[in-house]
Amino acid sequence: MRQRTIKHSVRLSGIGLHTGEIIHVLLKPSKALGISFNNIKVSPETVSGTLLCTKIGQVRTIEHLMCALSILNITNLDIILDGDEIPILDGGASEFVNILKDNVLELDGTVMDFFIPSEGIEVIDENDPEKYIKAYPSENGDLSINLKVDFNGLKQQFFYNKDISTSLEFLRARTFCYLRDVEEMQKNGMALGGNLNNSIVLDNDNNPINHFLFDNELAKHKMIDFIGDLSALGFPVIGRIECSKPGHTINNMFVRKLKEKLNV
Repeated sequence: MRQRTIKHSVRLSGIGLHTGEIIHVLLKPSKALGISFNNIKVSPETVSGTLLCTKIGQVRTIEHLMCALSILNITNLDIILDGDEIPILDGGASEFVNILKDNVLELDGTVMDFFIPSEGIEVIDENDPEKYIKAYPSENGDLSINLKVDFNGLKQQFFYNKDISTSLEFLRARTFCYLRDVEEMQKNGMALGGNLNNSIVLDNDNNPINHFLFDNELAKHKMIDFIGDLSALGFPVIGRIECSKPGHTINNMFVRKLKEKLNV
């Protein structure tokens, strides 16, 4: 696979999910391998926070845009913004893909390496053995991800395969939270830009006070987050991945484990 960037710069703006502020973003083509936010290159080690989102330096909520770049195989990009958060847009990754999909440029004379696990690699939460991420060698030379979630008894599952034209409709799946947590988050300067269009808000019985776009929208959104967080590795992955109850913290632990294998 060749490295990819974009043909020309793109500007976008929107409200930040947590800051509630309007943020202006410039996406610039780059010949250098890697994705950077305000001049900080994304890697497992430069992830500076995983509380409710993934953070690089001072820039929060990068995971949905990172997922879109991964889906489009965009490997080289400089991202400059005038705030400290990527806009939430539709609450998923679909709008980012739509903005960029006709603007992709393959770079001649470049080659991307792949990460291919030769053995099982796993990260298991020490406090919850049902919370884990495990990677195995691919049986078909592709990337497949089987993801399961359990939110207070609400269990959902979603399977993604990068190379068999999995429908990208799942990229519309929105971020979510519980109504009981909103006030506390906002007191702490979080979720100030959330609304019933870009987010799902659940009551104590796991029913949305707005609506689901899909029956398994929570699992589909967690897939967006995981693909975005996985892309911090900096190399496309070929393998079979099993995710149970993933989140930004364990996602980053898993990517760091993959990075260790790269350095062996």
